[in-house]
Amino acid sequence: MSLFNLLFGFRGRIGRLAFWVGGLVPMLISIAIVFALLAMWRAGPEGPSPAAFALLFLGFLVGLWITVALQVKRWHDRDKSAVWLLMNCVPYVGSLWVLVECGFLAGTPGPNRYDLDPADRAALDAALRDEIVARVVRRDVAAGPGETPDAGPDARSPSDGGWSRPAGWQGGGPSNPPQTFGRRGL
Repeated sequence: MSLFNLLFGFRGRIGRLAFWVGGLVPMLISIAIVFALLAMWRAGPEGPSPAAFALLFLGFLVGLWITVALQVKRWHDRDKSAVWLLMNCVPYVGSLWVLVECGFLAGTPGPNRYDLDPADRAALDAALRDEIVARVVRRDVAAGPGETPDAGPDARSPSDGGWSRPAGWQGGGPSNPPQTFGRRGL
């Protein structure tokens, strides 16, 4: 899983380690916002400018988005829907529940309705990467030195057998325009 998908995507599953490491990002954003607010209030009696507040609010929204995305993927790893995010709204008990479920309990072993097991996905990605590299090497070796390897059927050449014109194809285009307009042939 890419870093962007880890922090901003809502699909898939993540393990506890990815949850905790990914959770450092919104925590660091929150700390930076607090220090920025303190520095702005100490700067002068007029307080922070509206632009500074807007920038800090944007940082808050990014941190919130990352937190929600991480929790959704962690709930998916526990084979639960994203509706469990609502546990965050229950005072005291809800936050503790989310911390225990998402931070400390293991996910569902093997694939579930949301995705493959994160440990299995890493092994599968490595196996697929190795297979793709092996196929490219075999293709390059088969082509021989100085030759361009065959990329397979080309959509521009229907004689290869990998492509055919749709049924009822009339041509069309600038050299052979259709003779009718619409379904009724007006």
